[in-house]
Amino acid sequence: MPATYEIVVRAGAKEVQEYLDDRLSHIERVSQDIFEGKEKFIAVTLYEQYFFRAKNRAALMVIVESQGPAETRVKSVSCGSSEGILFNFDWGAADAFASEPIKVLQERDQIEE
Repeated sequence: MPATYEIVVRAGAKEVQEYLDDRLSHIERVSQDIFEGKEKFIAVTLYEQYFFRAKNRAALMVIVESQGPAETRVKSVSCGSSEGILFNFDWGAADAFASEPIKVLQERDQIEE
């Protein structure tokens, strides 16, 4: 059962990405691509984690994109957490996984209302 969260953070994109890398280091990172230009920074990171309650592994994609020198959009998408082909139910695993990067940034208290 997929879950998506998106927020805007008042900080530079590279700084946000480094903060997330540090705070999400307990999750297995599968891949990370960083695209950095003169006025644009985009990081796409893919994570994977096993959830006992869903009896399956879930994938998490986090996109960090600069919106300006001190404003960053962060999108977090989790999927692949439901068990089996017929039932798209994961006991809340996808939602919990997708919300983790958002909660990490909220703790930092830089979220735009």
